[in-house]
Amino acid sequence: SEEFDIYTLYCMNYPNSVSVLRECMKNGTLAKFFRERQTSLSHSLPLETYLLKPVQRILKYHLLLQELAKHFDKSAEGYEMVKEAIITMTAVAWYINDMKRKQEQAVRLQEIQNSLLNWKGPDLIAFGELVLEGTFRVQRAKKERTLFLFDKMLLITKRRGEQYTYNTHIFVSITAPLPPPQGTGLGVGGQGKS
Repeated sequence: SEEFDIYTLYCMNYPNSVSVLRECMKNGTLAKFFRERQTSLSHSLPLETYLLKPVQRILKYHLLLQELAKHFDKSAEGYEMVKEAIITMTAVAWYINDMKRKQEQAVRLQEIQNSLLNWKGPDLIAFGELVLEGTFRVQRAKKERTLFLFDKMLLITKRRGEQYTYNTHIFVSITAPLPPPQGTGLGVGGQGKS
């Protein structure tokens, strides 16, 4: 699957490519140039659409190969190569999706960091991946609290417009669950007393 690394790079850079293209389209001369090329090549769709095609296709190849395998004689020559290709392309699609998820998470983490007021601790990336975020209302309090759960910390903030004001944090320790107390009837599988 190393041969497909260029696709991973392309998929990771796709949002930047679209952003650069949109900036270029704000320049009248460049926009005219792109429109003229589009007309001369008889392309009916804008360039941005064509930039998306490789991203869409690489993520669908494994599905196409799976469909091909359904109609392939298992004893025929080449069947094993199709099965290998399915494994490879599934791994490539998984890797690209995982890298996109991590990239999106890094962007979100930076957004949180940039909008966090009164935080005196290290960069939030030091607390691992952002696992979950959400809001809740505290009894006897007017404002909702916004929580950010990281691998190693729960960050509790108050939302103020587009910003978050640091309230407190709790360090998270991942440990093995304790066995249920004796005589409760609780055990593995969550079965209780009848």
